Amino acid sequence: MAICPRCKSDLPLLSKICPVCDFVIQEEGQITPEDIVNNLEKVVYQAKSVPVPAFKDSFTAMMVYVMPLITLMALVMALVTGGLLFWIIAIAAGIYSVVSIIKKIKIKKGPDKLKALVNEFEYYRGIAVRNFGKSSEVSKLVSSLYGDLYTIVENHKSSKKKIGIIWMIVIAVILILGGGSTVASVATPSQEEKQEAEKLEAIAQEAEKEGMKAEVAQAWAKAVEDYVKAGYDEISGEEARLNVVKEIIKSDVEAAEKFFKQYCEGQMGDVQCAVEIVKAYKNVSEQKAQDFINSVKLRYSSDVNKLKKLL
Repeated sequence: MAICPRCKSDLPLLSKICPVCDFVIQEEGQITPEDIVNNLEKVVYQAKSVPVPAFKDSFTAMMVYVMPLITLMALVMALVTGGLLFWIIAIAAGIYSVVSIIKKIKIKKGPDKLKALVNEFEYYRGIAVRNFGKSSEVSKLVSSLYGDLYTIVENHKSSKKKIGIIWMIVIAVILILGGGSTVASVATPSQEEKQEAEKLEAIAQEAEKEGMKAEVAQAWAKAVEDYVKAGYDEISGEEARLNVVKEIIKSDVEAAEKFFKQYCEGQMGDVQCAVEIVKAYKNVSEQKAQDFINSVKLRYSSDVNKLKKLL
């Protein structure tokens, strides 16, 4: 076992520091504590000069993943809407994506400089601990430098994490906007489709109205036929005449007027029938209602004033 030249104490097998008197045993060609500390300080200095990752620096690298996504979204929109702008975006983004992927394959990524410096620091730190670990001064210096390097590494990790979160948000926004636009394009009809739908709706409504009119016309025609067949006299047919007039008015006021002139005018209850016709004409044209009043001859002439009050 080696013996300390100064205090003659036994020395540890691997240590170059006497644990009793801190005497440094220096052999020819052996690395000194000063060399170790200088190398560690150099590594920490170089680590400080490594730029902290920034979002703008990650832009080019992330485009390899983002542009194909934009290409896909634009292609879907182009197929759904047929818009020329989406086709242009899809083609441009597709070309950019292909070029970016080819460059990424050809250009090999260089080594991580900060990681290499950390490995170098650990190498010299191991030597310091093994050869001079018993020296409190060396231990304090190594620990201080290690703390500085650890802070640098953590700053880089934190920056990379923030950049990753930002890109996750960007991609999520692209997916949401692209998906929402696609759904909206599918759900929202074009102007031509709207116009066509409006035409079809108008045709359907007109057909429905015509169908309703036809059904009502058939109903009052049957009512007139039943009234004629029944052979009502003036008294017994009073209520029946009013019902027929009301039925005819539902679809044709002029037809109701004709029925009135033929079967109701001058008969009992003719004023009630005339009142229904005046009201129906008034909804269409007050002048037609006035013309009807001027043309009627009621059973009691004084009842004409009742009709005039309706205007």
